[in-house]
Amino acid sequence: MRRLLVVLIAFALAGTLVFPSGAVPLLGAADPVSEEVTLAPIDAPNGDYAYLEDGELVVDLTAANPNVSGEGINDDAITTVDDVFLIHYNGSQYADVWVTDGSEDVTFYARGHPIQSEANNVTLGPNRSVAVGFSVDTRGQTVDGLIDDLTVHAKVAEPPKNGSQTASVGALGGDTVSVQTSVPNATTRRFEISDADVGEEIVLDAESLVLDRDQADATLTLDELVVTAGSDDVDLEATVVERPSVGGAGSETLGALAINVERGNVESATLRFSVARSYLATRGLDADQLVVYHGGDGEGEGWMTLDATVTKSSGERVHFEAETPGFSQFVVAARVPSIGVTDAGLQSSTITANETATVTAQVKNDGATAGERNVTLALNGTVVETRTVALGPQSSTTIQFTVAPPTGEHTVRVGGVKAGTLTVESLPTINEGSGGAATRTETTTTLDATTTDAVQANNQLAAEPSGLGLGSLGGLVLALALLVAVLVLARRAPWR
Repeated sequence: MRRLLVVLIAFALAGTLVFPSGAVPLLGAADPVSEEVTLAPIDAPNGDYAYLEDGELVVDLTAANPNVSGEGINDDAITTVDDVFLIHYNGSQYADVWVTDGSEDVTFYARGHPIQSEANNVTLGPNRSVAVGFSVDTRGQTVDGLIDDLTVHAKVAEPPKNGSQTASVGALGGDTVSVQTSVPNATTRRFEISDADVGEEIVLDAESLVLDRDQADATLTLDELVVTAGSDDVDLEATVVERPSVGGAGSETLGALAINVERGNVESATLRFSVARSYLATRGLDADQLVVYHGGDGEGEGWMTLDATVTKSSGERVHFEAETPGFSQFVVAARVPSIGVTDAGLQSSTITANETATVTAQVKNDGATAGERNVTLALNGTVVETRTVALGPQSSTTIQFTVAPPTGEHTVRVGGVKAGTLTVESLPTINEGSGGAATRTETTTTLDATTTDAVQANNQLAAEPSGLGLGSLGGLVLALALLVAVLVLARRAPWR
């Protein structure tokens, strides 16, 4: 197994930051790349791969790492490690930040995309941080183990046009308000609002808080919170949480977070999300199926539905938002069809081999959106017919199948629901008579010699109670003729 040691020791700051910085980094122990940019291990599980050594940040994926156990990077594979360290910027203006390195096999990324060129950077506001992860490609080659020419680039940038506010900037339409955002770990964002006017709207940049990520690194993120201040000072915390079951069978949970007001009051808020188109495509979803649930007890009870409004659907991501009357837990989900067979039965449980059987099934869609499903008919576990059923939300229909199975007993199921046991009986056995007409086969009993004549006589009487048949008449005539001949011979014979 190949091992990789990534040591971030030769950091240099590229670009010119033409603004002074008197701020103090929010991080604890850190690697100061410059006055404005520092690096530090992230306070999250993957942060154990990073540590400070002699004041420099080290990312170590080998068995030598004292904080983790394992044998290192897998060979002939792509290994992805999310949210390993933070890049923190404590300047007074906005800055575009990206990372370059001398290895073609290691890719650094943040906010769900690579950040290895000026065109693919992340923008940090004053006193902001971003979580950085990376992937390592060891397919078909040997990794030398060291990356010692990695550079963090920072360049003065214009404030985002979406109105995101950070330290000592104005609220939307209001006077100066102080907003400080911190990223204690990859799953948490903290916001401290000071000197706000009650009723003012303030946009909080959530730094693309990842709620879910698929195997291809496509993400669902919380991008912004727009809050209406209910007090001068407000402290909020947004944290990714385990996804509860919400919405029943007609809902597919995608991601969840909890937002708590730790100080002050918020009158109302809007949550702004975005999701990669490839993320939706992988799940067979459309943007109009997205929904946000609010509140609830985590067990599927008490949830309020917040309609998700798509605000931008161009490019690689779909942006949507939901207004909420308050904060607690939020679940991003998709309305999906939930089509299944609820009941099945046989019109008759017994038929003969020359008949057909009718199987009836009830199919229902309990979901909140229209859809279709393939419903199967199976005999003894073998599918013999498949039918596509399309249903609107909260609707049902009845379908029928006709089957003619061979003789025997057959267990019948429709869509996995047992309809019953069908018995197919053989046809009655028949023989062909000499004239071609079917005659019934009769059983006869053999009699001993001493009773044969009596039985024949009785049979003859029983068969001909009203007279003699032609066959019997012919026999009688022959007998009379023989008797006459005997008498004639007797008269001619001399008496002795």
